[in-house]
Amino acid sequence: MSKNLSASVVTAILAAFFFSLAATVVPYFYGVGGTVFLLLSVRYVSTFIFASILNKSPKKAKSRSAHTRLILISLFQALFISSYMYSIKLIPLSLAVVVIYTFPIITFFVNSLIKSRSIDLLSVAALLVSLFGIWVLVQG
Repeated sequence: MSKNLSASVVTAILAAFFFSLAATVVPYFYGVGGTVFLLLSVRYVSTFIFASILNKSPKKAKSRSAHTRLILISLFQALFISSYMYSIKLIPLSLAVVVIYTFPIITFFVNSLIKSRSIDLLSVAALLVSLFGIWVLVQG
């Protein structure tokens, strides 16, 4: 395995570990009176500081459209994380994790609608079965 691929795999594993650690710590954070806004502020400020330390100079200048895309992606990410962290306050952590990992299915269907691709019967059945499973978990 090449050095870049090994570093990428280790980075992905660390990202998954810290993402799950963040979700696990959220109930304790709410228990001491923390809010979603404070939690996200701490998260983004610490990420900014850590990224600034590790930042390498870019090889080429960014265009205005790249900055606009980056801002939009950041806003959607903030919306995603804040709704996920707030859901942990409302429902059990295990249920929040189950619900959040339906995003590949939802992404597939949204992408199919946006790009006008046909959706086969098996994909629709998989969506319905997964949504039914989530409904069963919520009821139990």
